[in-house]
Amino acid sequence: MSNDTTKKNSQNLVSRGLSHKQSLLSKKYRPDKSDNSNSSMEERNSIQVQLQVMNEGIANLRDDVKGMLKKDEVEQLIMNTVTNLMKNLEHTANKKNEQMINEKVNDMQSKMDSLDFENKSLTEKIEHLEKSNEIINKSIHEQIEKNKRRELNCT
Repeated sequence: MSNDTTKKNSQNLVSRGLSHKQSLLSKKYRPDKSDNSNSSMEERNSIQVQLQVMNEGIANLRDDVKGMLKKDEVEQLIMNTVTNLMKNLEHTANKKNEQMINEKVNDMQSKMDSLDFENKSLTEKIEHLEKSNEIINKSIHEQIEKNKRRELNCT
C-alpha cells in the first residue's frame, strides 16, 4: 500500500504543481508600485505632449482663420476689382474716342481750310470779274454815249 500511497501523493504534487503554474500563468502580470508609477508618469507626459501639440495646432488654425478673408472682404475685393476694371475700360474707351474725335476734327479742319482757301480764291475771282465787268460796262456806256453823240451830230 505504500506504493499506492506514494503514487497518490506524487499525483497530488504534480497536479498541485500544474495548477499552481496554471494559476500563475493565468494571472496578469502586475508590476509593483514603482513600475506602476513610472508608467503612469510616462503616460501622463505623453498625454501632456499630445495635448500641447493639439493646442498648438488649434492656435495655428485660429491664426489661419483670422488670416482668411471674410465674405464681406471678398465682396469688397471683387467690387474694387470690378470698379478698377470698369474705370480702366472707360479710360481706354475715352482715349479711343478722343483719338477718333481728334482725327475727325483734324480732317474737318483740313477740309475747312481747303474750303476757306477755295472761298477766298473764288471771292478774289468774283472781285476781279466785277472790276472787269465795271470796266466793260463803263466802256460800253462810253461807246453808247459816243454813238448817241454821233447820231445827234449826224442828224
